[in-house]
Amino acid sequence: MPSCPKCGTEVPENVNFCQKCGNALHTVENTGTELDETKKKNFRRIINGCAMLLCVLFFVCPLVKCSGGSATASGWEIATGTGDLYGEKGGDGEPFVFALIILPVALLILALADKPFIVLRNVSIAGLIAKIAFLIAAYMKIDNYKGAFELTGGNWFILCIYIGLVWFTQYCVNNFTNEKIVKREDSKDSSSNRYSDSDS
Repeated sequence: MPSCPKCGTEVPENVNFCQKCGNALHTVENTGTELDETKKKNFRRIINGCAMLLCVLFFVCPLVKCSGGSATASGWEIATGTGDLYGEKGGDGEPFVFALIILPVALLILALADKPFIVLRNVSIAGLIAKIAFLIAAYMKIDNYKGAFELTGGNWFILCIYIGLVWFTQYCVNNFTNEKIVKREDSKDSSSNRYSDSDS
């Protein structure tokens, strides 16, 4: 049975205060847990902010523009075949471009639902792959139209956000997974020490 570090009285394991002197027990552990939870919430807010920014950019950020004019098309306009670049009649659109909005929305929902960071990392990787696939497909389309269109700088900004998300979520996975392992080892050591103290 563990003892109070202040007066030495034996106390049950699930008690937070010494029954004899009133000394607080497990204060350091509880504070560390609260700090971890605060850190996790702050990290999730950063991920949420990036996901929301990606969603907004899909609708407002020009991804393709006309080489000889000012007509541009955002992700939404490319996916639906609407906007100045397609003219009044519109076009067929590219439905696969919807992946550029579906994945950030999924990332936002999963982060708000407190899903593990490893899930958020995997979705971020999928978003990065989708963005790279879009860039490759766009370059192929531009070649077909013989340079009539070109990509805007917004694509590289979005690509940088995805790369940052993948790095940040991987950092979260490594950080909190290692902390869990250390905590488990510490709890095993403390429990073994308690048993050895009780045996002696």
